Amino acid sequence: MNFRLDKNLPSHLAYSILSLFVAFFLSVSVLLSQTAAITVSDTIYQTLGADFFGIQYHADTYDNNNATDKLAKLKLQRVRIWAKVADFHPAPNVWNWEELDKKVAEITSLNYKPLPCIYQSEQWFTGTPTDPWWNDADGLAEWEAAVFEFANRYKNDLDMIIFFDEPNMLYPDRDYYLPFKKCAQLFLRAAKQVKNVKPEIQCGGPSSFGGWENGHWANYVLNEPEGKNDLDFVSVNLFISWDGDDSDALIMDRTIWYEEAPLKIKDMVGGKWSGTLVLDAYNVSAVWKKDGELWTDPRNTNIFGGVYQAAALLHGAKGGFDITLHWETIGGYGILNWFPEFRELPPYFSWKFLIDVAGLKPDAQIIGCATNETPKSDVLHHGGMNVHSYVIQPFAIRRVDGGVSVILINKYNESNRTATISVPDGMNSYEIFRYAQNRITSCFSSVESGQAIQTVPVDCPPFSISIVKFSATTAVETAEKNICVSENENLLSNFPNPFNSLTQINYRVPKSGLVELKVLNLLGQTVRTLFRETQPSGSFHLFWDGKDYSGNLLTSGVYLINLQAGNQIARRKILYLK
Repeated sequence: MNFRLDKNLPSHLAYSILSLFVAFFLSVSVLLSQTAAITVSDTIYQTLGADFFGIQYHADTYDNNNATDKLAKLKLQRVRIWAKVADFHPAPNVWNWEELDKKVAEITSLNYKPLPCIYQSEQWFTGTPTDPWWNDADGLAEWEAAVFEFANRYKNDLDMIIFFDEPNMLYPDRDYYLPFKKCAQLFLRAAKQVKNVKPEIQCGGPSSFGGWENGHWANYVLNEPEGKNDLDFVSVNLFISWDGDDSDALIMDRTIWYEEAPLKIKDMVGGKWSGTLVLDAYNVSAVWKKDGELWTDPRNTNIFGGVYQAAALLHGAKGGFDITLHWETIGGYGILNWFPEFRELPPYFSWKFLIDVAGLKPDAQIIGCATNETPKSDVLHHGGMNVHSYVIQPFAIRRVDGGVSVILINKYNESNRTATISVPDGMNSYEIFRYAQNRITSCFSSVESGQAIQTVPVDCPPFSISIVKFSATTAVETAEKNICVSENENLLSNFPNPFNSLTQINYRVPKSGLVELKVLNLLGQTVRTLFRETQPSGSFHLFWDGKDYSGNLLTSGVYLINLQAGNQIARRKILYLK
């Protein structure tokens, strides 16, 4: 931009105009840099239990090896299934178990735990929309009978049962109105039948939206006789878009609700109760139709959905959800493509990214992570808990290996965003990993590593997840710890060596498993990961052109080719000459 001041302007006016231009350019410079300072503390928000990850049942999935092999990598524990009373017990003395038997058998055969939702089935053999069955003595008797028979039939397969799915407790003018107090009493009737069959089965509900409605229902249950004894968990469903025209930014703004909802429930019940909190259905959008046509929001399954999912899981864990159940497995709402292909979709990789790289696993701790970024203004909060929302949303995990992972999520289409992380106490090395549009399947390979001194700068591209994985060991120690290092040319060799344009790297995999081939400098820092995938046993080769991650030629010198296959490492010195 070129400009000049009119020499005829008064000096004070010319100075003012010049000052405005200087201020403008300074503000633009600050805007373009947008560097956030990130610090980690020892505050523990939650220690993850073994049951944290779960999913919704979907037909043609759990008896398909292609699907189940992929789902096994997501550390799933529970699969939520529908158990509609009107389906399995449509009338007195009538029982239809075939469909439920099949679902339960599929799930248990994979060593998953079925988590049934006994849906209240508004339309039943008795009652009307304006005078539902729960106002009828016969309906109440059959409700108790249905729950008892269900619990008795599957008592060896179940340890939890959800009661209700989105009961209408808020709108008396709508059909099938079920007041909070009536719903609480209906729950306790059911819980009593379950406990009569097997006291160890946990009972909860009501699978309503968000925090306030669920906390209010929980208080009604707790105020009833035996309420404190029979309410084992509170379940929540939380979709954050019901309109296909909602903007990306609006949807991402609402991801803080996953942290606010459990906080709201805990705030509402106070010290009266401290049971389990279950997020029993979550996804970007639950929109079924658009412009009168069947429709699913593509953001459920693209890169946007992958970033959203990471934010939902981390906010949920930080807020206090003990169990999370992703809504649907496949297709327009899921993490795998439609049956029978079951190709992994972007949210599948972001889920696995949090487990394999960040260490979001049982016994890991969600710890404090602060930023100096100014919180976003005018963000709609959920239940008034006022969790801060940032462009670069920070989280931290203390992993089970004692290291610390800092996760930075750029939830928006914001470029030129960077962060500087203060190295956590006791950490000596780091690796940076990134999930982004051009790094969906390759996110498990590090983009940078080195010794952790005081701070580590991190780029945060639009719609991305950056993980900085800190370890107490040095970079070289991390690579060699508990590893058998070999100079065996039968495992690893290259030709030519020295080389100046291209070298062929030959390697052998003794046993099928995860194989990683990296180029290190003499400080033990990774300058490029050439390959990181599961491979069968056998001999393989690839080429290296002397370039780093960014496609820039490295300086001439000695580098190390590092092969890790299972618990073996082979390392070879290689001389690169430009």
